[in-house]
Order: sequence, then structure tokens, then C-alpha cells
Amino acid sequence: MNRLDEILDGFEAALELERELGVKSFAFDRSLLDVASLQSKEQPQPKVAQAFSSPPLPRPESPSPRPEVQPIESPARVEEPSSAEMRDFVFLHHRVLSQKGNEMMAKIIVAMKCEAGESSIVIHPPAPPAKVYVVLGSLALKMFFPEASGTPGQWISLPNGSEALITYSPEYILRFQDGAPAQVDAKRKMWASLKGVMSRFSR
Repeated sequence: MNRLDEILDGFEAALELERELGVKSFAFDRSLLDVASLQSKEQPQPKVAQAFSSPPLPRPESPSPRPEVQPIESPARVEEPSSAEMRDFVFLHHRVLSQKGNEMMAKIIVAMKCEAGESSIVIHPPAPPAKVYVVLGSLALKMFFPEASGTPGQWISLPNGSEALITYSPEYILRFQDGAPAQVDAKRKMWASLKGVMSRFSR
């Protein structure tokens, strides 16, 4: 008995058991399997057809590079001192302002009715040409004018013939609790000194 006969005998016995249990109700003709197996031996195996290879799809054109998104400039924007145009005044700070500091300066700039060229905050030396520099804090004063000294609210003259107003940094004012007497006093003094800048360039 060959291996195929053993498999068929086992399969037939399994079907017989399932018929007795009522699970299966069909039988198989073993002679058909034998004939099919013989035919499969006699018939030459068909050649495997070569897979149809479709021409490669055209590659989609690469999208054009997305343009850089230009951020909406708030009234208090940071500027690199690249322009040689003389301005009435510019703000100087020693670093980029925090979000709250920038919001505070935006309100101040709107209240001062500044023009676009005067609403920038320069954070890297050298300071661009201007008649007046509004120095926001002692650290900015030390960074831009190392030889100068002064206190908030004080005007100083610079060697280039310009003047500088020293006032508080927004970051310093924001250190105090909102509404605290020290914060209210610093804001009042800062605004009073900025009104002095406005009076020099009133239009």
C-alpha cells in the first residue's frame, strides 16, 4: 500500500464515522481520485505563464516647493538692523521678548501711534541709525552702549549725536504680580517717559 492509499483509507474512514454521527451525509468515489491522480501523472505540467508586466506608470510631477509662510507681523516685531535709513526712534532690547512681553509692547506701540518703521524692536547690535533710541532695560543699555550709564526715565547723549531714553524692560515689569503697587508704579513711569519720546516727534 502506497502513501496515497493510506491517505484515502484514512479519509474514507473519517467520512464513515461522520456519517454515523450524522455530521456528514456525502461520500466520495475513490476511483475518481485514482483516475485523477493517474491523469495528473500522465499530463504534462502546464508551463507557468509569465506574469504580465504593465508599463510603469508615469511618475507624478513633484509638487513645486511650498512658499515660505510669511508670519503676520505684530506691532512689536523683532528686526535685524540692516537698514541704513535714519529713523526718528527705535526700541532696543537685549533679547527676544516673551509672549506677554511682546503683547505689552504691542499695546504700548499702538498707544504711541508709531509708524511701521518705528515699531520694530532691535535685539542685536549695532543699533540702526536713529535720532532717539528707546532702551528697554539696563541689560539692553549695556549691550548696545557699553560705555553709557543711566537709570529708567533718564535721557543720555551718545557720541554719535543721538539721544537715548532709558526705560524699563517689559520683562522686568512682568515679574511683579498683576496690579501690585510696584508694577503699577513701573508702568506709570515707563509711560511717562515714552510720552516724552512722542512729544519730540509729534506730527
